[in-house]
This record gives sequence, structure tokens and C-alpha cells, in this order.
Amino acid sequence: SRLLMEMNYMLAFGSAEASLRLLWKYGLLEILLPIQ
Repeated sequence: SRLLMEMNYMLAFGSAEASLRLLWKYGLLEILLPIQ
């Protein structure tokens, strides 16, 4: 999906930590990567 492509793009270019922090800050990480 488009969303996964965007995530892969962010991770591939070394901004993974910053991106994850933003996702966490806005509560999106839980939605994208549901932890059982």
C-alpha cells in the first residue's frame, strides 16, 4: 500500500528514529503497528 511505501522510504533514508518519534507522538505508531 501507499502507506507502507512511505514508511519504507522514511526508514531507508535514515530518518527512522525521527519518523518513529513523530508517529509515537501523534499516536499513529499504535495504529500502524498494532502490538498484540
